[in-house]
Amino acid sequence: MTADGITFQGGYTERVNTGDGDFMTADTVWDFKTNKNKPDKDHTLQIVMYWLMGLHSVHAKQYESVTRLGLFNPRRGEVWTIDVADLERDILHQIETQIIRYKESDAIF
Repeated sequence: MTADGITFQGGYTERVNTGDGDFMTADTVWDFKTNKNKPDKDHTLQIVMYWLMGLHSVHAKQYESVTRLGLFNPRRGEVWTIDVADLERDILHQIETQIIRYKESDAIF
């Protein structure tokens, strides 16, 4: 673990002005989920938003080394990960500009 209780100072917007992730390892942003069910689209969107907000934060250098996003459910004893290289750039751009609401000129993707 390289960081825990991660926040996104400088990466928040008027629309998304709070939120914190659970922890990071050298190459992965992680979030704990304790639901009975497998992760859904909302959980996936949340972890992607954490990574994008991290890239826009004062800690951007730390997030540039992230290659995976992960969800860990200790209740189910399961881990789910996705490589950020497998995420569609146009979807990342839409999340940045339409959901988090970064300006087009500030968008990374």
